[in-house]
Amino acid sequence: MLQRKINDLSLGSQNAQNPIQQNQVSFQSQSFSNPTPAIKLPRLSLNKLYGDPSTFLEFYGQFENAIHKNNSLSKVEKLIYLKSLVGGGAASTIKGLELKDENYNSALEILHSRYGNKDVLIQAHLGSLLNITPIKTSNDLNALRTMYDKIETQIRNLESLSVDTKTYANLLTPIIIKLLPSDLALDFTRKTVDENWSLQALLDFLRKELLCKESAKLINSERNNRRENLNYNREISSATELLASSQKSNYHSRNVRNSKAGIGYGFNQSSPLNKRRDAGNESLCVFHKSDDHSSAVCQLDLGFK
Repeated sequence: MLQRKINDLSLGSQNAQNPIQQNQVSFQSQSFSNPTPAIKLPRLSLNKLYGDPSTFLEFYGQFENAIHKNNSLSKVEKLIYLKSLVGGGAASTIKGLELKDENYNSALEILHSRYGNKDVLIQAHLGSLLNITPIKTSNDLNALRTMYDKIETQIRNLESLSVDTKTYANLLTPIIIKLLPSDLALDFTRKTVDENWSLQALLDFLRKELLCKESAKLINSERNNRRENLNYNREISSATELLASSQKSNYHSRNVRNSKAGIGYGFNQSSPLNKRRDAGNESLCVFHKSDDHSSAVCQLDLGFK
């Protein structure tokens, strides 16, 4: 009992002398018991502004959330980022600004007054809708998808500027119909013959057409892939059969040649007698297979009298 108490006291004194080591051990065990997964996010890439007012809202939305609201950056650093993200006419508007804190707000005001004016943005988005490229054929699925996406994007941008769709729908609907191939335009007018043309009805029609065409393209693509795989397997099978037939024909030809060569002498080509004959020794008896006399002087009784 006395020895056990002495041991307990010695262990207690050691723990009292190394409190830091105890804390380190407990901290490490806690850190390993609850590991925090490290996720490496992809590098953020911002779109640049080159002077097109129709792209200003998208540009400034990205810049505002990534740079402008980043409190860890100073105004000079934000101005440097801003200058690196503009080009063309937009870069010329803030090119002469010196790198100072007060010039950052000035640069934003210049860009907003030049490209962020509401009337300018409305005109830019309406102009983009009026300058859509016509589609030549209804089979051009990529052109039809590009046209639909562009219309949707510009309409959403106008809605963000508090522009009611009804103010320009009656003007835009017949313009879009003229840009469609004749078969699609006829199909749309046939389905809405008893109704007034509306922009939303036209967009719904285009959306359904795209879904149907894309689904049909996917089905045809899978069917073509299966057909190509089937043709490939057939070609492989034909090539294998042709190779096997060729090898069988060559083997049969070699057997015929060997058998014909053996029949000429009436003996096996691999026999010792034929090997000696092939070596040029014509004094051997082909009847007795003997070396002491030739076939000419052989006394073999063949049964002839």
